[in-house]
Amino acid sequence: MEFGWRIVVGTLLGILGAAFGSVGGVGGGGIFVPMVILILGFDPKSAVSISKCKHSCISFSNHCSEMQLILLIII
Repeated sequence: MEFGWRIVVGTLLGILGAAFGSVGGVGGGGIFVPMVILILGFDPKSAVSISKCKHSCISFSNHCSEMQLILLIII
């Protein structure tokens, strides 16, 4: 895949979607999978895999954030 406007737009939409999805408590799979297919041009199987990886990373990040908050409250 060559670097171009599709990657820039997909990255910006991905970051914004992840931020709003994380704040709202939703994963955003209904947004990310079509975005990856239509804008970045991936096949559906790869788009779903990327979305699941994104969900795992966001979930782990939120977990670490919550654990840090819990430790601050306990101490």
